[in-house]
Amino acid sequence: GQIITPLHTVVEGMKEMEEGNLTVHVEPAGQSEIRTMIHSFNRMVRELKASIEENEQVQQKKHQAEVRALQSQINPHFLVNTLNSIRFMAQVSKFDGIRKMAEALIKILSCSFRGSISFYTVREELDVLDSYIYLMKIRYSDGFEVEYHIDRGCLDYKMPRLILQPIVENAVRHGIVKREEGGTLTISTAGTSEACTVTVTDDGIGFDPLKPMQDGKKHIGIQNVQKRLQTQCHAILTIRSAPGCGTVAVITLPRNTAGK
Repeated sequence: GQIITPLHTVVEGMKEMEEGNLTVHVEPAGQSEIRTMIHSFNRMVRELKASIEENEQVQQKKHQAEVRALQSQINPHFLVNTLNSIRFMAQVSKFDGIRKMAEALIKILSCSFRGSISFYTVREELDVLDSYIYLMKIRYSDGFEVEYHIDRGCLDYKMPRLILQPIVENAVRHGIVKREEGGTLTISTAGTSEACTVTVTDDGIGFDPLKPMQDGKKHIGIQNVQKRLQTQCHAILTIRSAPGCGTVAVITLPRNTAGK
């Protein structure tokens, strides 16, 4: 009994551990060697549990660091251009315009520096995007129109914040304003029982997705956007375009991001 019962208890403990229970603790009993073995088993379980927890913390920190690095890639040139526009308005004393631009910029920057919040609702993201588009319209002298088609059922879905900004910047800079007659930017959302889509459409010059841009660079931040969407919420960005046919960028947010 002094051998069999304690060994049986250890075997039961091992079975529990195999099934993922790392809180298992076998009470030492029996002969000295068996008690030593039980102590070793208990220590092994404790160390395994601590190791897993440490690894989870490392992975979490790594994930958070990656997200912060990705979020920090907001285009500095946009900020510089906006501040230059504000400076120009100040020189010609358009105080009302300065106030509105400053308010729009403050809204975007406040969103940029809210380090603890990775997600916004679609509603919040569209609100910040509206400020961004307002500044883009000033920058490009109202060289494009904007239309919104919003399915209100999508507004409570969560998405990584500031994810639409680089997509819109691409649409305007590399699509619409390259056409002499300008064009239209369309922002739309649509929902099904399985997912919500947020679509940015432009009727600009389009591009061949398989070819690099003229300067050899990828479109601004698109790889960044794709990576953030995948990393943060398993969402997908698909882009359809062809020369002369405009561009459609679709973000598909899975159902589990609703109210996340």
